[in-house]
Amino acid sequence: MTERLVASAELMPVLELLKGNVLEERINTLAEIADGGKIGEGGSRLALTSTEISARKCLIRWMEEAGMRVEEFPLGLIGTYEGLNPTLPGIGFGSHFDTVPSGGRYDGTAGVVAAIEVVKALQKNRRRCKRPLKVFAMTGEESSRFGTALFGSQGIFLGLSDNVLNMHRPEDISIRQALENFGFDPEQVRLPVVTKDSLRAFLELHVEQHSLLDHEGMDVAAVEAIAAPDRRIITIGQPLAEVVKEVSNVTKGIRIDIMGKGGHSGALPMGREYRADGLQPAANFLMVLPAAFDRIFKNKNIKIFITDLQIEGAALNKVPGNTHLEIMLSGENEKDLEEAEVFILTYLKKLNRYYGPEKDHWPRFITNPLSASKLVEKQLPSKYHFEPEQLLPCFKTAGKIIQAVNQICTRYDTRKIVGTIGTFHLRSDGLIDLGLDLRGIDKGLRDQVAEEINKQIDQISLRERVNTRISEPLPGSESPTIMDSQLVNNIEQLALSLGLKVRRMHSAAGHDAQNAARAGIPTGMIFIPSRNEGRSHVPEEYSAPEDLENGARLLATTVYKLANE
Repeated sequence: MTERLVASAELMPVLELLKGNVLEERINTLAEIADGGKIGEGGSRLALTSTEISARKCLIRWMEEAGMRVEEFPLGLIGTYEGLNPTLPGIGFGSHFDTVPSGGRYDGTAGVVAAIEVVKALQKNRRRCKRPLKVFAMTGEESSRFGTALFGSQGIFLGLSDNVLNMHRPEDISIRQALENFGFDPEQVRLPVVTKDSLRAFLELHVEQHSLLDHEGMDVAAVEAIAAPDRRIITIGQPLAEVVKEVSNVTKGIRIDIMGKGGHSGALPMGREYRADGLQPAANFLMVLPAAFDRIFKNKNIKIFITDLQIEGAALNKVPGNTHLEIMLSGENEKDLEEAEVFILTYLKKLNRYYGPEKDHWPRFITNPLSASKLVEKQLPSKYHFEPEQLLPCFKTAGKIIQAVNQICTRYDTRKIVGTIGTFHLRSDGLIDLGLDLRGIDKGLRDQVAEEINKQIDQISLRERVNTRISEPLPGSESPTIMDSQLVNNIEQLALSLGLKVRRMHSAAGHDAQNAARAGIPTGMIFIPSRNEGRSHVPEEYSAPEDLENGARLLATTVYKLANE
């Protein structure tokens, strides 16, 4: 039947087929297609990798089993469930299926699986709508692989420029090369696959990636606006002439492990009651070690080398979680090195008191989040490439910038601003690159905060006498997006008709729905709760089966209504 339908007995047989445990099972099945273990257990499925291509085959099979005609495009899949009037613009719905490094199972995938299951439920009930239904399973939503986000949906809804096609991260290939490696023609993605004339509306179901719905006891949310990032690279220092020298025979190595908690850099509000950013304690070390070298160690002919700083699963759109810092001390006698080691360990204890639960009523860090271990001789380099006097001021400058960004954005937290240094890269030429992700739903305010950050970086640069440079906005930096007001109303009212507790909210994280809206397609978003304190982009990401079921049923009801108008 094709009458306009909200939530009535007519649709109940379809809705009853949408079971949370089935949705969860499908999400778990897709999680097995990953590199480095299952998704949710440390594994990843990055865009345009062999693993991601394998996941497409699984999704194609599921779409075909649900009665869809599937088309594969370089940046994703579109499954079409034919309508009674195939000439009418269709209803699009779906999400992405790529992940961040060591990410969670539900981000994006929940929306893809729910969309497929909605069509499958309609097919089992032999229901056809007036309009065609089009399920989207897109890649390239995450910025992890190529340093630019949402490029998959950008290619599908808007087309990609040469600038985006040539994007790549250090020591990796470009989007263009990755497409060619899998037999796709990059020229295909220059023009959009779908346009505003071919779709009546686009809907995306997604996990909230924050704890608001969970804490308020809400079942779903109708998203009114999506914040957008201003992403840049902050480069510190100037290229250094390599100086290769033998390390002194007397050395000590210390590894500092910081137990942070990763999360989505857009969805997690600022403040230590919400974030356990592992890069913040590391920044303290980056600032104090150069100062100690100048005041204490240099006079004793002790050299301090920061030989490594690693963020596990680092990405521009992730709050740094577990972070590791390796320090090497080199000197002329054992006693002086022992004193330097004691200094570092004493400072570590001080940071544990600051970041641990003794300091805050709502600590996100665990008790004693910092620990130290000795590096054995074979873990220490036998040569060094740059003098400490050359690099330590750059590390100090980096530490100050990391904390300045955090402090400035925290002041604007109540005005929906979030800012994160998500990546740290020490280049082979001695330069340090920091990846900045700044977000807000008010572009004017976001730009104001960006200017404040820029001025603070300039001041730090002058004080430390270290060159800094802020890049132009990276591809993926966009303006905030407003969802279609009528679709927001529909989602809210249909949720109520299903007996769901619903609220309106904005999304601090970016989503594929933004590119559909930018293409002029009326666009709406449904959020379901994220459990485990709203954590996302980490293995602990979780939405319960009842959350998946509520979201899928609301999606089905909304799609069915729109498709029969």
